[in-house]
Amino acid sequence: MTVEKVYEERCIGCGVCVQSCMCDVLAMKGGKAEIVHPQDCMTCFLCEIDCPRSAILVMPP
Repeated sequence: MTVEKVYEERCIGCGVCVQSCMCDVLAMKGGKAEIVHPQDCMTCFLCEIDCPRSAILVMPP
């Protein structure tokens, strides 16, 4: 699997998840994180771990 969801109601637009992602799967759009390249996700969980608001859901393969 991959990055499944960004919970918009939890996302505060800090960009930590975007910075954590080594594969550029996430990007900031409209002040919130958005999944832009899910096929490139390595399921490392860094975006989910680093998010201060638990706004990212990654599902293991």
